[in-house]
Amino acid sequence: MLITVALFFLTYMFLSPGTLVTKVLITILMILILPFQLVFLLDSLPIPVYLFSFITRLLLFATILWIYILACLLLYLKTEVISTKWNRKKLAVLISIIICFVAYGFLNLGRLDVFVPTADDSGATVEGVREIVKANNQFAIELYSEISSNNSDRNIFFSPWSISNIMAMVYEGARGETAEEIQGVFHFPSDNSLRRSSYAKMLNILNKAHGKYTLKIANAIWLQKEYPFLGEYKDIIKRYYLGEVENLDFVNAPRDASSKINDWVSKNTNHKIRNIVSPGMFNEYTRIALTSAIYFKARWKHEFDKSDTKQEDFTLPSGLKVRVPMMRLKDEDLFFNYTESDGVQILELPYKGDKISMLVLLPRTEMDEDLFRMLEMRGIEPQLSDLPQLESILSEEKLQEWRNKLRSERVSIHMP
Repeated sequence: MLITVALFFLTYMFLSPGTLVTKVLITILMILILPFQLVFLLDSLPIPVYLFSFITRLLLFATILWIYILACLLLYLKTEVISTKWNRKKLAVLISIIICFVAYGFLNLGRLDVFVPTADDSGATVEGVREIVKANNQFAIELYSEISSNNSDRNIFFSPWSISNIMAMVYEGARGETAEEIQGVFHFPSDNSLRRSSYAKMLNILNKAHGKYTLKIANAIWLQKEYPFLGEYKDIIKRYYLGEVENLDFVNAPRDASSKINDWVSKNTNHKIRNIVSPGMFNEYTRIALTSAIYFKARWKHEFDKSDTKQEDFTLPSGLKVRVPMMRLKDEDLFFNYTESDGVQILELPYKGDKISMLVLLPRTEMDEDLFRMLEMRGIEPQLSDLPQLESILSEEKLQEWRNKLRSERVSIHMP
């Protein structure tokens, strides 16, 4: 709305008030702005998931159409009216204002979705998407438990969505006992239509042109040249998983095959990952390789001041204290979603755009009398915990329980 007001103000500054030209151009601006305002309104309405994507794309198409109509009207006005009342400088300024507004709407507000490839999510439902999210969370927690049991003294970083996403493509080609084992580990819905459309919807949501941050996911399958893969399988990968399908010769040209895959990975991770496969990974038995790349870049909504970072003690699970750079964020005017339950502190840190956030789980390992009384006054049962105890109770259901307890509070944050 502020942009709308600014546009009207600048237009009146460069036009003679009350003229026909003023009224016509203000009307055109209002029409041009309407599709954007409708898209903003859609974000806050409970529109069914299967309709939202279609309506949004329709409105964006309408916006582009209105831009074209505006250009035609400006040419007409210049010929019939503007040429007698305007000079070129004023016309150039007005057109620049309109172009800046449109550019801001598309770039800064993340309205470039019309240019982003989309998967076929026509059969998606809210319940189906929730089932996929729950399955991914359950797999993530189970895999973390498996990894941490053998790496208790090391940092762990992995992308459960990428693993689940790529195995969903494998599952599409599996049958019998193999399919049952994959389904048991990843908890995929057995209904093909529900699973495919829900994954497609998730990919479309994650790959949206957000404006405030960058998050994109790319999939590809690399097939041994001339091997008889089913056309139906390749179509499913393209249609529901946005998978690129390429033929390579793993058997006779492994170096060329690895080079093409590495180039693809580098391109889709903004060159953060350059080499993920090598020629020695392929042999005469290789028939297919599947890749999934994810790239995320964002700024905190409330950024940490680098000058506040200090060397402080950090306690390892073993009880050993090590010195690490500790970020600090403390502002009486800042509120974060926070709660404490089962001896665990749960904090949500939002990124700019307010559509994505980091959830931090921290066991409460110590407590003084003042903190004990404060927690009791807030209706929270004071409890101590540690990392092994947190890991023992962590589950998809417990994670949702904690998320539902989050409340906006003032929080003093110290993070390594």
